[in-house]
Amino acid sequence: MAEFERKGPGPEVVARAVLKAVHARKPALRYRVTREATQFTLLRRLLPGWLFERGVRLGFHLDDRRY
Repeated sequence: MAEFERKGPGPEVVARAVLKAVHARKPALRYRVTREATQFTLLRRLLPGWLFERGVRLGFHLDDRRY
């Protein structure tokens, strides 16, 4: 998780998304600020739930006893 935090967007990127929401006539429910967030959303729609969950668990090493 530390690696994902290190690679994550800075506060400027998030601030831009907040400003976009504040100034929008009809703000969206969610604003994705990274490419990965967009990819996760797409994968979640395309894959069966069990497969998406397995990919997330593997990608984030959630079942790895070393972490």
